[in-house]
Amino acid sequence: SEVYSKIFSLVHSKAARGDERLAGVAALDALISVPSSDEEKKAIRFGNNLSHGLKAPYADFEFLHAIAKALGKMSLRSANVDRVEFEIVRCLEWLRTDRSDRKLAAVLVLRELAKCAPTAFYSKTHNVNVQHHAATAAGSSGGGGGLATMAGLGGTNEFLDNILPCLRDPQPIVRVCAADALAECLKILMERQRGSMTA
Repeated sequence: SEVYSKIFSLVHSKAARGDERLAGVAALDALISVPSSDEEKKAIRFGNNLSHGLKAPYADFEFLHAIAKALGKMSLRSANVDRVEFEIVRCLEWLRTDRSDRKLAAVLVLRELAKCAPTAFYSKTHNVNVQHHAATAAGSSGGGGGLATMAGLGGTNEFLDNILPCLRDPQPIVRVCAADALAECLKILMERQRGSMTA
């Protein structure tokens, strides 16, 4: 529709100020829960525009954070299962890049998807002894010894294996957001592990 087209153009605005882009994301976020005659088509259009925004050269923290929140909200709807899986896989790939902007986008999105779509996230991160990781991290006094031990554990958990370099990224905002994502994801994993132990 014309309304959607206008909103999408705001999301991808190349204006020097980011107000228009943030307004576009806010509008999309507000419309996510509005019923549509074609939910699948709406999900694809919304998801594609939000996802494309994560790669924008003008993306800053505020913009990326808003997109991550919107993607998290989208993940609550059954029509968006494929989008959630796609974003998780892509963000795991971005954790391995040297680009701080990609890492920032990845940790923001992964944090939201871990909170809003824990089942989908868990399917990518469950092959690990999370209690051991958590205990090791808690035992670190800030000198990096705990993280080094965690990194040396290996295993098959792609998120935990790749989040650690983000905690040492040159950009402070990346390090902070990576720590938030790690905390959220460890909480999800530990809850699942406790559940399996008592089942």
